[in-house]
Amino acid sequence: MSGGAATAVLLPGIGSYVPGALAPVRDHPVVRATLSEIDGAVAGACVVPPPSALLLGDGDGDGFGGSGGVGAEPAGPPWRTDPPRPAEVVFHLAVYAQALSLFRLLLATEHVRPTVVIGHSLGDIAALAAVGTVTAGDGARLLLATAVARSRHRVPPGGLLALRLSAADTVRLLNERPFPGLELACDNAPRQSVVCGPADQLDALGAAAREQAVTATRVATRTLFHSPVLRAVADDVRDVAERVRFAPPRFPVRSSAPVPLPRHAGALRDAVTHHLVRPVRFRQTVRVLALTGVSAVVEAAPRPLLTPLVRTVAPAMTTRAVPVAQALPAVPAVRTADRAPCGAASRERAAARADAH
Repeated sequence: MSGGAATAVLLPGIGSYVPGALAPVRDHPVVRATLSEIDGAVAGACVVPPPSALLLGDGDGDGFGGSGGVGAEPAGPPWRTDPPRPAEVVFHLAVYAQALSLFRLLLATEHVRPTVVIGHSLGDIAALAAVGTVTAGDGARLLLATAVARSRHRVPPGGLLALRLSAADTVRLLNERPFPGLELACDNAPRQSVVCGPADQLDALGAAAREQAVTATRVATRTLFHSPVLRAVADDVRDVAERVRFAPPRFPVRSSAPVPLPRHAGALRDAVTHHLVRPVRFRQTVRVLALTGVSAVVEAAPRPLLTPLVRTVAPAMTTRAVPVAQALPAVPAVRTADRAPCGAASRERAAARADAH
């Protein structure tokens, strides 16, 4: 696809996770090395099961409970504090490891040279590791630090709701009646937006949407993203990032948050918090890609998730996911407009719905 074409590589967030996604390529050297580094980086925190188990089919959990657990605290700063909640951290680490492994596999097997690397929500951390700004291990430690900070600040439970509406229409719906604590989290496509906030208010918004014949899909996650409630968490993570080495990126890298292309170490460190407190503006990001001459998009995911949304914004772009998808079992089709790029729940729902974040 990328022969001569300006190519963007997308690193998606939570909804891209597929249990056992890397099993078909588990013996490839770059996959083995990436998973080994990530597992090793969080081993001191007693993260159980290790992230690789979810991706190689060796674990019995999907990151939402089950046998996952966190034991002893990691030794020494900047990671030492109260242990993070197990399901959350294992699942997020698996999402990160999947995206980074597939990015490296793409470069190793197809010799793609990205014009730009784009992160979407939690994929921002994977994008930073993909371009060599942080190591795979340090990216994992930053996610561990995020989970620790959520626990320390007693972040209340919440969730995400995907609406088959434009961002502007979603804002109008939010303003029709009080929905305390709800925020627009993602503007993904002309008819795809996501709202974050307290679970009871999301239920109320979903009911209001359905009254107007608008498709509303709860994203099966207990975790808030893109919310001002997470400002203290973001500040803690930003402090941790100051103690992590950030190298110049090998390829241009940007977030789907409404921020300029980072050109110095401070801006790159800021990027580790975008998925916490800044909204996703993926629709606008795709428009910028098209205006700057990008004509091909590859998604570092086992199945297409963001690329169908890309085509609703820029129909002329050529898009695909990483070929490992061909080795995975088929899943039922999901209408693009009903996808929820913000989360995953169980093995079956994560595979069938492929909701991105």
